[in-house]
Amino acid sequence: MQIIDLGIGWEWEHDSDFVLALDQSCQGTGLSSYLVHPHNLEETRERVRQGSLRFSVFLDRASDNVESMKVLVRCLKGQGAWIINDPEHLPRANDKATMHLELLAHGIHVPYTIIIGLHEGDNVDRVPELQEIGVPFIIKPANGGGGRGVILGAQGKVDVVQARKALWADKMLLQEEIRPAQLPGGMAWFRTFLVGEHVHLCWWNRENGHYRPVLPDEEHKFGLAGLRRITEEIGKICGLILFSTEIALSRGGQFVAIDYVNDQPDFRPQSKARDGVPDSVLRGIVTDIVQWVRHNAQHEKNEEARK
Repeated sequence: MQIIDLGIGWEWEHDSDFVLALDQSCQGTGLSSYLVHPHNLEETRERVRQGSLRFSVFLDRASDNVESMKVLVRCLKGQGAWIINDPEHLPRANDKATMHLELLAHGIHVPYTIIIGLHEGDNVDRVPELQEIGVPFIIKPANGGGGRGVILGAQGKVDVVQARKALWADKMLLQEEIRPAQLPGGMAWFRTFLVGEHVHLCWWNRENGHYRPVLPDEEHKFGLAGLRRITEEIGKICGLILFSTEIALSRGGQFVAIDYVNDQPDFRPQSKARDGVPDSVLRGIVTDIVQWVRHNAQHEKNEEARK
């Protein structure tokens, strides 16, 4: 049997730089890696089924779009592989309504939010009073990512009814608009990445999607250590190994989690895409993934040797 330290399932063409960097980093540190793409997916599934191929860790970047990859991931999990991210945790982690309540219960500041159930909000009489969230406010689906279905600048109940027509199959969140503080380093809006136990901090421009790293002296000077604590706490709550989250520092001086969990961060490098992740941050993320794999793949090998 061939045991691979890290399998990488991918299908999005713009993931190629990230996948190549991860593959090369594994090879450079003595770990074995194996890329699974739609072109070799069936062959891989057959080898796994026959027992000639096994993965210690599998990074899933494709099963949300490729059903056959989802089948492979379920099979690998059943064989004891570590999955990044575990599919059992994803429905809960990706449900913004559920995570909103979870974060609130754990003392993490979140925007004032009204959750509209599946069968609510289809006419103005079935929309709660909105005074508490203020105007304008934001409407977003409980599920989905990449800004899909999000409505900015909503003004009242009529906007909620219109949104319900488009989001008829999902819960909706009506959220107050958080106004971030202005720091010398820029608008206090951040996107952070968790990889295992490591956190990477970025300033993030919500207008154009542009990132830049939070420098160590900025983190100290502007008191941004809370970003790490909140990201780590969200990781404990959602149970994911790799994700990004969006956090703002409000004008009142509170860190507020805005977009709770993105389990499939866009890892295009900034050198290739203006709104991509800074290359230095991406290198750090790759390094942390490899270190996490090294630790857990060795554990898997030790378990195998004891059998």
